[in-house]
Order: sequence, then C-alpha cells, then structure tokens
Amino acid sequence: EIDFDVISETCKADGNAELALFEATSCGFSSYQQVAYNADFDENEPRILVADSSLQPGRRYWIMLDGEHNDQMNGTIQVSDPCDTTLCINDSPCTAVEATVGGSPVPISTFSCTGEVSTGTRVPQCINGAPSFTQKNSAFMKFVAPESGCASINFNLLYNEDFGSRVTMSLLTADSCDAESFTALHSTDSVPLIASNNRDLSPGQEYWVMLHGTNGDKVGGTLTVADPCDPTVCPNDSACFAANATVGGPPVPLTTIGCHADDQSKFPHPTDLSNSAFVTFVAPSTGCAEIDFDYLGGVETKDFNVDMALFAGRSCDDSSFTRLLYRNDVDKFEPRIVTNTLTPGQQYWVLIDGIVGDEVSGVVTVIDPCDSSMCPSDTPCNAAVALVGGDPIEISTVGCTSENEFDVPLAGNVKKSAYISFSAPSSGCIEIDFDYKYSYEYRDNFMMALYSADACSAFPFNEKAYFKGEMDPRIKVTDRKLKAGTTYWVMIGNFRSNEEVTGTIEITDPCST
Repeated sequence: EIDFDVISETCKADGNAELALFEATSCGFSSYQQVAYNADFDENEPRILVADSSLQPGRRYWIMLDGEHNDQMNGTIQVSDPCDTTLCINDSPCTAVEATVGGSPVPISTFSCTGEVSTGTRVPQCINGAPSFTQKNSAFMKFVAPESGCASINFNLLYNEDFGSRVTMSLLTADSCDAESFTALHSTDSVPLIASNNRDLSPGQEYWVMLHGTNGDKVGGTLTVADPCDPTVCPNDSACFAANATVGGPPVPLTTIGCHADDQSKFPHPTDLSNSAFVTFVAPSTGCAEIDFDYLGGVETKDFNVDMALFAGRSCDDSSFTRLLYRNDVDKFEPRIVTNTLTPGQQYWVLIDGIVGDEVSGVVTVIDPCDSSMCPSDTPCNAAVALVGGDPIEISTVGCTSENEFDVPLAGNVKKSAYISFSAPSSGCIEIDFDYKYSYEYRDNFMMALYSADACSAFPFNEKAYFKGEMDPRIKVTDRKLKAGTTYWVMIGNFRSNEEVTGTIEITDPCST
C-alpha cells in the first residue's frame, strides 16, 4: 500500500497528483512495466493498493510521483504491507477498539483482517441474526451502553479497496468477548448507520460492533457512537421537538448530528431515513411557502446527499403524517421546497435527513414567495432603475409571480420575471451583464431580454435582444440602434419552470471611448 501525503504544492487550474508503480530488471532498464496507477483529483493525495499478493517478495519496485499539468508538489510517501495480519489489531471482540458514547470518532479498518465466520478462529464462530453472507474480513469496536439504553453507530467511509465496496455492520451482544456465540441485535448492509433508539440496550453493559466489507471488500474509516435519546445531542429529533420557524423570519439552526432515524411508517419517505431533524411552521395567508436548507457542515460519505420533505399532520404526535413534497440535492447539499397549496394558518413539519448515514448541520429559512413585497420589481412600471456606467444593482425573481404578460420569442413563456429600466446612452450602444449570486438548480433555463415600448404599461413590448442559457449571461448591442435618451427595459427570469434567480446587473456602454 503506497500513500502520498501532500505538504505543499503549486497548483494549476486542473492539477492532480498521480502515483504509478513500476517493475523492471534494473533502474537502468530501457523499459518499465506499469503494475498499478492512481490519481487523486480532489485532495492531491493518491493511494495505490496491491492486496492480491501479486508482487514478488524480495524484488525491487519503483514508484513515480507526478503532478499533472506541471503541478509541483512536496510531500511524503509511505509504503506498508496491507496483508500483514499483525496490522489488524482489532480483528476479534477481545481486541476491539474502544469507543465512548458521545466521544470522538475512532479509526477502524478491515485491511489485513482474515477472519471468517464459517472457518476462522479470530471472529465468533456463531453470530445469531447476522447477515447470511460470509464475513471474510472483520474488525471490531466496543462501547458501554449509556443510561438511556440507546445508541447510534455511524461508520464514515474514508477509503476502500474497490470503488463499489459495500459496508456491513452488526451490533452484537454476548456474555463476554470470548464467548462462542454472539447475538446480532441490529445489522445493516446498505446504510452505514445502526440506530438503536427504542431503549433496548442495558445501561452499563458492553456491546460490540462488527464491521466488514460485504463479501470480502476491504474498507477503512471511523466509527462514532452517539446517544440518540439524549435531547442535548439532537434537540429537534422528533416532530414534537421541532425547531420553530417563522415565515419571513430569521434562519433557524438545525443539525442531524447525533439524531436517529425516525419511524418510516410514521413519516413515509422515498429513501431510508438514517438520522432526522425537524422544523415546524404555520402557513401564511397566501398558502405559499418556500423552504430552504443552507448546508454549513457535517459528516460526509462519498455519496453525500441531503433530503428534505414537507409533511402535514393533525398534531406533532400524529401516528401517520402525509408527505406533501420531497426534495433531494445530491450536488450542493442545499435542497429547496416551494409550494402554493398550503392551508393558511395550518401547522406543517419539515424533515431534514442525511442519506446513507450522512450527518449535516445548517439553517432552515421559510419565506412566502407569493408575498408581493418579496418582488418589488415584478412589472415594467416598478422596474429597478440602473445607470449606464453606474454601479451594479441587485435583482431577484424570488417571490415574483409573472402572469406571462410578455411572450419571449423563441423561448416560450417566462414563468417568473423581474425588471430593470435604463436610459440609452448617446452612442446607441449597450452591454448588459448579469452576475449570478444565487440560483435554484437549473441555470440553463435562465432568460434575459431587452425590450422597448412607448410606456411601461404599453403592450406588447418590442424585443430588441435576448439571452438564453447558463454561462456568462450577457446582451450586447454595438450597432448603435438604440435611441439616445429613450427608456428601455431588461427582463430576467426562467422559462419552462418556476425556478428563481438572484444576482446583479451591470450596464455599460461598449462604444464609449
């Protein structure tokens, strides 16, 4: 196993650190044969693993480090033997690494572990209730159950042998670490999280967690044990303890760290709940709400996702809630829900959950997108006024409710729109640049158009130019066809959807000398 740890680097735009392992007859041999290769495109810390005993003992090999695109870097290279069984010090319950409930994550790895349930001598010979497939390489962690009788065990995957490696965990109990028979209280082979939140553990009793890669996959990472029944760890882990948000009020802090998965039958969800936290609010008179989650940090896996769902119920302790809307954001971890079908004055609940055991912290904001005061520039007659050559001005379609008053040629009807007006300079030229500050997912639906009209209330407007797409929104008129001193209007919006955008517009004269 060859690991490169970067200390300093001179990065280019697309720089990557690359490792390659070669073999040859001698260092002066004219041709080297590549044995393995790895590049790390994110952290610049590549790692090569040869765990199939294919290297020849006693033979010399060469490692080449290279910075792609002329990257220059300094660091350290460490070579270790992942097949050395002495490296797996936690391969039995009696040598399990010890974790403290509510304490720091503990490192654990199944590399070099060789125990098998069916034939091995290092792991228990019998585990009642464990998954049926063979545990080919297992590592163990132990902890003492807290007074609440609850525990949530979260495995954070840091490295694996194969990209598709899967993790299996089992929570075990027995009379002692060297008992011949263990009982699996909980097991999972899909979500790297075990939540025992029904107080079924005996306070003060020792328990074991068996970790292994499914069907022999080798994995490494950290295990964290928390008490999901401790209200100080996750204060908003149920609907009755939901954080209160006010529509139009300040952001509400929310975390799923230390939270347990709520009852799936109570909160029907398209994905398996792993750790849930709640916010509640009362719908405004318009029946509209826009709920935003802004990610601030958390414990991530390589498939990091954040789920958000909007529920209705008769009360916080309702036995069955109705899911109204669901949103998952796999890229920016900041999902959003927008609706205009709520009952004014009724209470609703928002569930935030990290998929596959991810734990997240952030803030939840609830606004009323149908409140006309949210969009002061939603018609040409109340357009924000910009000066050619002046400072950029902020413009947003949040809360705008365009009624499709103006057809935009070639693009279909704009769903939400906001307006800016300006007076054309003496040159008759203009350049309009939009700079994104915030957008909701699909920027390729963005539309910006330049119009003229006899008055702000005139219909229809005459289109002079338009922009459609995502990158560098810009309209440029350099043929001096604008009438000096005449008022023109710029419309921004989205077509095909109700997505919202916020940013700044700057208007300059490209023909000015």
